[in-house]
Amino acid sequence: MSASARAGITSFAIAPFVWALAVGACADSTEPESSPLALAEATAMFVGLRSSVSDTTFVPIFVSADSIVVRCPFGGQARLVGSLDGTPPVNDTVRVVSEFEIAPVNCGFIGQGFRFTVSGNPGIRDVTAVVTVLNQNLRPVLEGGLSGALDWELAGRTGTCEMDLMLSGSLGVPGVPSTTTARYMGTMCGYEVDFDASAFISPPGG
Repeated sequence: MSASARAGITSFAIAPFVWALAVGACADSTEPESSPLALAEATAMFVGLRSSVSDTTFVPIFVSADSIVVRCPFGGQARLVGSLDGTPPVNDTVRVVSEFEIAPVNCGFIGQGFRFTVSGNPGIRDVTAVVTVLNQNLRPVLEGGLSGALDWELAGRTGTCEMDLMLSGSLGVPGVPSTTTARYMGTMCGYEVDFDASAFISPPGG
């Protein structure tokens, strides 16, 4: 598993609070309220999670051959278990695939100014593939996706966010005037989304 893949992990927490809905909200209750994330908040949570690949505030506390556990910036931890696989060329096409299961537990972090606490419900599966056609002057293609669900807490509110996103794009080639382009499209926290992921995508072995 590459160093950047090991560094990439993140965080999640708290089951939805439904008691107040059943018996009526109490004016002086200190329990979190259940309400959906706004699109900007959902995007911030996802960006904070995905950007953790290069975020040094997630401190490794255990490392093995196929997993890493990190301490999150604002309490809790996250465990990443995964693999990096390359296959022999098939019809001059080479695929290098990273696949990781991310399981946060009461993991606190900041995404675009919002402070989240998240836990896996059950967690996130993150797949990134680089597909290269040999003997052709073409940029490698990025494929993959991210799926799963997280329980979250934000500013006294709680809920669950399901994600089913498809990754597409192309990889910049060193020494060639090109840059990495990447987009995630699909559903996230009940929203249809399509956003630029070039700033924080981490290709296998990157």
